[in-house]
Amino acid sequence: MVRNYKRKTAIAQYSKQDLEQGLDDIRSKKLSFRKAAETYKISKSTLERHFNEKVSRPDQIKLGSFVPALPLNMEKELAEHVLQMQKMFFGLSTDILCKLAYELAKANNITVPFNDSKKKAGKDWLGNFLMRNPNISLHQPDATSLSRATGFNKVQVSAFFDKLEQVLMVHKIPQSRIYNVDETGVSSVQKPKKILSQKGSKQVFIISAERGKTITMID
Repeated sequence: MVRNYKRKTAIAQYSKQDLEQGLDDIRSKKLSFRKAAETYKISKSTLERHFNEKVSRPDQIKLGSFVPALPLNMEKELAEHVLQMQKMFFGLSTDILCKLAYELAKANNITVPFNDSKKKAGKDWLGNFLMRNPNISLHQPDATSLSRATGFNKVQVSAFFDKLEQVLMVHKIPQSRIYNVDETGVSSVQKPKKILSQKGSKQVFIISAERGKTITMID
């Protein structure tokens, strides 16, 4: 696909919603082809081609040869998978997403202009995918161990502070005498790559272990 393409005609200015609604009205016999064309500003011949499924992808707008490499329903599944993996703390990188898009196309016998040698979709597809799914964006996540990610919840945090309050009250220890000490000065955690996640949400990426455990010392 041409990068930064600028359309040069006024063809197909109607929306996908108008096309679907027009076809629904024709199928339910609410409107004739001619009346639907006048109502939704879509040519009669275009409605007839989509109604008779004489196009490669019915109910989708096609401008010349420039169409999404994958059907929109498959792109929707990919977008949902990206958000689901983020919720599971295993956000997908752009490289992994492009490989998934290639594998999905091959598994469904869809002819796509992807790179067969690299077995992945290209930058043009990725850019257009993000434009069609504006709720997904690229962010730098926080590297977090599984134990911390699963243990950081209201119940666990409340239990910790309840026990801390008991210790402070029993031994009459002022808060100024509590310190956090890192056991090691060496980090075994590699900085994770940027991941795809829901726009506006906090990004966390699970790793096998974090920097040396932090212990609490009371002086």
